[in-house]
Amino acid sequence: MTIFSTLDKDSNLSTPVSIANGGTGSGTAQGGFDNLSPTTTKGDLIVRNATVNTRLGVGADGEVLTADAAEATGVKWAAPSGGGFNYPQSKYDSTGTYPFMGIAANSSIATNVAITSQRLYMTPITFGADLTLVELAIYVQAGAASSIARLGIYTSDSDGLPSTILVDGGTVSTATSTAVASVTISQAVTAGELYYSAITIDEMGGAVTVRGYAPCTSFCNASYQALAQFYEIGIDPASSLPSPPVPDGALQTTGPTLFMKI
Repeated sequence: MTIFSTLDKDSNLSTPVSIANGGTGSGTAQGGFDNLSPTTTKGDLIVRNATVNTRLGVGADGEVLTADAAEATGVKWAAPSGGGFNYPQSKYDSTGTYPFMGIAANSSIATNVAITSQRLYMTPITFGADLTLVELAIYVQAGAASSIARLGIYTSDSDGLPSTILVDGGTVSTATSTAVASVTISQAVTAGELYYSAITIDEMGGAVTVRGYAPCTSFCNASYQALAQFYEIGIDPASSLPSPPVPDGALQTTGPTLFMKI
């Protein structure tokens, strides 16, 4: 009994117990964990398959960890899936439902916006990650013959106001009702930077209504209201967007939504 009592004290263990004999092979917690861990390379993860913990090798740059029941460990590295007009978050279907930021189309935030012809509508936007935008779009609720829109994105200045054009996406037709009007681009944006979406529509053949929101009556604070201004009147979509744009002093109570595809 005396022998067991002596061996039970850590101070009497001069040599670490090997892994083969049930130890960690190290005299420190970090060393023991490193010896037991299945990881071998920077960025490796420890995951579990159906029976044991195992190593998931680091993915390629830009890949994200994705759940996949077909994998032995239930996860894998994969390229992030694109598609969908994600900024602002949006979705539309064959019934005309067009939620905005996860809110149903009939809410006070998602609404049909009657456009003032040749007015430049601008709305502040930010992104949660560095992204490349590949498409800009609006949803035309009620179109008008020969009408067109010009879509773009601006940077902001040191005061947080619209500054120079980041991308002028060009024109899209707004003649067809209950349809997406989109233009293809390729533009990198930076996480955390303040940008402004820009939409101007020339109604020409009649009134145009698009899906939008009420930025300063439903969920905006005072600082946002100060940014959500109407901008220049008389901006012909057939011409380039102005740089920089000039505010006309009025606050937006509703505005069209610019949807962005990644």
